[in-house]
Amino acid sequence: MTSILGLKKIVINLWMVDNPLCPIRLGSIIAANMALVTYDHFDPMADEVHTAKETGAILVAEAETVSRFNRDFGLAYEKVIFGIRMNVGASATIDGITITMTRAFHSSGTGVAAGYMVELDDGTVIYHAGDTGIFERVGYLGNCMAWIWPYSP
Repeated sequence: MTSILGLKKIVINLWMVDNPLCPIRLGSIIAANMALVTYDHFDPMADEVHTAKETGAILVAEAETVSRFNRDFGLAYEKVIFGIRMNVGASATIDGITITMTRAFHSSGTGVAAGYMVELDDGTVIYHAGDTGIFERVGYLGNCMAWIWPYSP
């Protein structure tokens, strides 16, 4: 996801290693401003932390998930939103892009699963549902230019 006006790059739920459906390889992303984590499972999280560390991106994740990333992957707290974490319902603006963590319905090894409303610097709003199913109150998330739903092969 790239902001058209400011040329910002946002990565969400990267899973490159051992993913036969992903054409991108670990280490091939050389620039990112933000890395948004929606849940803590084995598949995408080590790749997302690696990319955040390599590119200098600010990582956005739930509190317990950030603690695990610090312990298991050596992620420095100063590279995490607010220096500690973010929780569902919170918003933050990074480099002119506002992100709001929303609820999602999925399992997570630590913390809770999340989705994100991303308002780009041109006013475009994108909703990334995380790894979730459609739920009864999804309409309250508002009108978005794009909705991104998970895909499972």
